[in-house]
Amino acid sequence: MVFFNKKKLYWMFSLLAFPALTWAQEGKGDDSLENFAHGVGDSIISIQDLFAAQDDGGQNLMRLIRLVLIVIELVVLAFIAYSVLRRMVYNRSFKKYYIQVEKYIDEAHFISDEPEWNALLDDCVILGKTIDKHTHRKHNSVVVAALTYRIARQLEVPKEQAIIYLLAAMIYDVGFLDLGADLFRAEILSAKEKKDLQRHVLQYSDYLPFAPKEIQAVFAQACMFHHENEDGSGYPESLTSKDIPLLAKIIHVTESYSSLISERTYHHKLSPKKAIEDLRKKKKFYDAGVIDILSTIV
Repeated sequence: MVFFNKKKLYWMFSLLAFPALTWAQEGKGDDSLENFAHGVGDSIISIQDLFAAQDDGGQNLMRLIRLVLIVIELVVLAFIAYSVLRRMVYNRSFKKYYIQVEKYIDEAHFISDEPEWNALLDDCVILGKTIDKHTHRKHNSVVVAALTYRIARQLEVPKEQAIIYLLAAMIYDVGFLDLGADLFRAEILSAKEKKDLQRHVLQYSDYLPFAPKEIQAVFAQACMFHHENEDGSGYPESLTSKDIPLLAKIIHVTESYSSLISERTYHHKLSPKKAIEDLRKKKKFYDAGVIDILSTIV
């Protein structure tokens, strides 16, 4: 009697791989991890049933193979548990920014009793989440908004105006919604794709009619000028420091900081301290005073 053949080997490893594939398709949440654990148990039982059908002469080899498969599954399970825990810790590091923004938005509701004002607050939060999802930059709008508000207040911008800055910082990248979502998953971009990305600073106007006209002007500054550099090397208009609006200067710094402390397809995240150091090295791009304030609040 043939103890083992390629077909049985295939099915054994299929049974091993199935729970891992199920987990990968369902996402990396706690429920998926539990499902994977159940899948491990089911696959081991199935393998045991397969081994039970073999003759006595192959028992030692079967035990060895079963041990190897169990060890492999335990290693995979340990890796998944580590990945889930690491993701939980990563997401928790951004929790403070959500708390801050929620606090500022709650306070902003008391600035005016007008329904239009409250609708504006809600619309900006929703639009910010939409942009984050489209660009695969979880947490970005919240981090940029919270830090922009705090820096503005440190610069003695009046509270009501600082709230407008916060709202603008949520939707400043709205022009990205005109670009395909796949573009934001790429690790390497072609010259054409880079130019397409740069055009987002000019593709905002269709998304701003929901805001009052006097606020639209502030939003437009955020959308259009947040990639202008201090030395005039930025885009779209190559403005130098003295001509760049304050809000755009702040968002330029806070957006870059948000990127540096986040996992992105094109780089690994940095610690807050390392991120500040990186920003300081690029004085020709960023306002040094804004970076100094940022360093005191993160």
